[in-house]
Amino acid sequence: MLPDEQTSEGPTPIVFDTTVLSNFARSRSINWLVSATAIPVTVPEVERELQRGRDEGYDYLQPALDWLKPGESAPEDSVTEIRVLEPTPVDGEPDPIARLDRGEAHAFRKTWPDWVLATDDLDARRLAKEHEVGITGSVGILADGVARDELTVETADDWLETWERAGYRSPVESIEELLD
Repeated sequence: MLPDEQTSEGPTPIVFDTTVLSNFARSRSINWLVSATAIPVTVPEVERELQRGRDEGYDYLQPALDWLKPGESAPEDSVTEIRVLEPTPVDGEPDPIARLDRGEAHAFRKTWPDWVLATDDLDARRLAKEHEVGITGSVGILADGVARDELTVETADDWLETWERAGYRSPVESIEELLD
């Protein structure tokens, strides 16, 4: 499930890595992902990875790229775009570069310490947990959508099946397994 997106200061930005955006693009559900996220964010390295994939013939990535818009800072309220923000080093920040692929490392760097990281990468999830960064992933986002009555279990499972046919390794057979 998604960590609580609401804090006393308002919604918490969620920083997407390449795999999460790619999954939702593959299942033609990127529109839903953006509308279901109060403040969707990614980083330039993830944008470059998506562009490389599209340039290599993965045309299904284009809708994800269409949602990306450069930004100076995260918007304060709901938006209809995914802001592309530069990661900025923070004093005391752990160095994720040695442990993660570039896209995940830059997404982690933008996330740390107060935002939520949306990744399916096990190493990125471990690093986030070590540093008490909020995390979610593709399956958690689906489960959250069902829990909020924004998706049916059938729709979420259809999207999950689309990802699995493309090689995604899900920790569950059905989103229903994650629901209370």
